[in-house]
Amino acid sequence: MREERVDVLVAGAGLAGLSAGMFLAQQGVSVLVVERHASTSVHPRASGQTPRTMELYRWAGIDEEVLGVSERASQGLRITIASSLAGPVFHRLLEDMSELDLDAAVGLPWGMAGQDVVEPILLARAEKSGAQVRFSTTLTSFEQDAEEVAAQVSPDGGEPYLVRARYLVAADGGRSRIRERLGIPVDGLGAIGHSIGVVFDADLGDRLQPDVTDLYYLQHPEFTGALVNTDVPGRYVFAADYHPERGESVDDFPPERLTKLIRAATDLPELAPEIRWVGAWE
Repeated sequence: MREERVDVLVAGAGLAGLSAGMFLAQQGVSVLVVERHASTSVHPRASGQTPRTMELYRWAGIDEEVLGVSERASQGLRITIASSLAGPVFHRLLEDMSELDLDAAVGLPWGMAGQDVVEPILLARAEKSGAQVRFSTTLTSFEQDAEEVAAQVSPDGGEPYLVRARYLVAADGGRSRIRERLGIPVDGLGAIGHSIGVVFDADLGDRLQPDVTDLYYLQHPEFTGALVNTDVPGRYVFAADYHPERGESVDDFPPERLTKLIRAATDLPELAPEIRWVGAWE
């Protein structure tokens, strides 16, 4: 089995893993990031950047690029609880970003960019700074001694190889296998809900404000869920709650049912959404 050696091995190329790779490489540290998925996220997922994050991005030289990639950054965030996009509004949690104004304490604004557009920026800057990032590559096992970590990684369709590193960073998500292997517990309530998420393309007309992050929590008679716009014009994220304790599963949401739910959520009964991605999350 062939071997490689780096200062730091990072497992996971999400926001945390790519940020770690970028900052380490900018300090001259040799770093390898491995990610089991084939590419950066196609789902906006964790959208928005706090002013502190924007400060860190300025140090990395990407703050203007992150702000520029999101047209919604100029107007901020609106959060509404309603029956549907055109139905009764029950409560408006946030009208704009004025309630979150931190100008007196920080020098940079909030960002509103989604994970799907920020990750490629982090990836490009990490690689430009000297980091190696390999997708479709899974960390399958590791051993640690007093001097280093020896990790076996397996590229899809390729031969496994060994990476020896001074440090291993576990950026492999909430279900981190590395954390579990190390016996590090988690605290809290656990799963408080289950959702089926959908990224779809469609023309929703004026149902959402295009120049803000317009997030709706939906209390529809037929379902509960959420709908929000993204940084890609004409692209939206819809999430419907489901209940495993009642015997419900992801298999209960074929494309036909998802289309029906999106039509109900948007009050557009003839809408033909182009579904780009479907996945379950807690």
